[in-house]
Amino acid sequence: MTRSESLDKKFWQEFVLTTWEKQSTHSTFTLPVTEPDIFQAMLHAATEEQEKEQCSFIDPYRVAVDGCHVLDLETFAAFLPMPEDEDLDGYMARMDAQCDLDMSIQVTKISRYAPGIWDAVRKFLHPFFEAVGMVPETIEVDLFVGKYAQTHFGVHRDADSTFTFGLRGAKQFCLWPLQTFTSEMTIEGWPTHVQDAYYQKFRPQADVVTMNPGTLLYWPSSVWHVGESPNSWSITLAVALHLVPDPYERIKAVMSALLPSPPQGINPNAYPCTTAQRNRETPALADNLSQALADIRQAMRDPAIDRQICLEWLKQVSGCGLTATPPPVDNSPLQPGQTVRIDPRFPILWQAFPPDYLAISANGYGQIFQMAGTEPLIALLRDLNQGEAVTIPSSLDPNLRTIMDELAHWMAFLSLV
Repeated sequence: MTRSESLDKKFWQEFVLTTWEKQSTHSTFTLPVTEPDIFQAMLHAATEEQEKEQCSFIDPYRVAVDGCHVLDLETFAAFLPMPEDEDLDGYMARMDAQCDLDMSIQVTKISRYAPGIWDAVRKFLHPFFEAVGMVPETIEVDLFVGKYAQTHFGVHRDADSTFTFGLRGAKQFCLWPLQTFTSEMTIEGWPTHVQDAYYQKFRPQADVVTMNPGTLLYWPSSVWHVGESPNSWSITLAVALHLVPDPYERIKAVMSALLPSPPQGINPNAYPCTTAQRNRETPALADNLSQALADIRQAMRDPAIDRQICLEWLKQVSGCGLTATPPPVDNSPLQPGQTVRIDPRFPILWQAFPPDYLAISANGYGQIFQMAGTEPLIALLRDLNQGEAVTIPSSLDPNLRTIMDELAHWMAFLSLV
């Protein structure tokens, strides 16, 4: 990459040709994310963590101390930020006072807690998607905070093509090409993690990049990597583009939502099979399996499955692949005479289904509406997608008003005047 304050479409076109999924590279680029944004997002995630009373290796927080995951709930809670910390400096000072061991804190999918981070990432990626002509399977935005000799699970690689932004402090990344490590050197059951946690004999072969605030580092999915921040606190933001498609899982998720809920609880007689049935070469299918099969066949014939799968696709495209969006904002209903407009880089998407259904999506949110006479609405959406300012008329159809209010909740509008 070349140094640039603005990574435009031309830059990304060159990046796609020479670098994308081919080699790692780094540049200077400042993501417009503030430390108050980061601290508030960490607080929101900590509140969710404590409400769920969880401390296992699941989101939103993952904490490792001296190379080991913290699984005791009381100890785990001590590493979460608190309002009394006031800011990142206060939080880090409290961590230093209570523990002098390596500390690694990961906040997964942090974009759902921080509209500012979510917006900054999608604006960063937009010209890239324009140039590459694709939307990834998923994108996850994770925050890494800590002071540690190395990533606690050692050298590893992911199924992601990753952009990492330096936000605070200094942190080194060691990067190796795919052929550096063989399958014999990886942990059994964890084929993407190298057994030798300290990897020092391989360090001279690594491409070592020092991340400072304003550094942008990219590596393809084939690259082995490990992070090091032993001397001071560092904060980096990783934007991981997952490139392994799973369309069957998407369709299964939609279909499951259309199927009856299976009975809950232990039932030792759920699949009855008599001795006579077992002795037959073709025992009869259990009644509940027959019913489930009938339910699936019925769901496949239901037009709702087409609408729902289309809606999920519209949400993926309108959200640029980001899987964790912030909650919709709680706006007051739009009023006649208000003027609204959108950012045409992020258009409102829709698809009509007969007889009177309309799937609409913006910014990764979406809903299916049922209304007759969609032509006025589609004309309005087209005007908005051109970047035009649209005034809410005094006599607005109730269904259209509902949709406009939803678009406001989905943060589709740049301004409400």
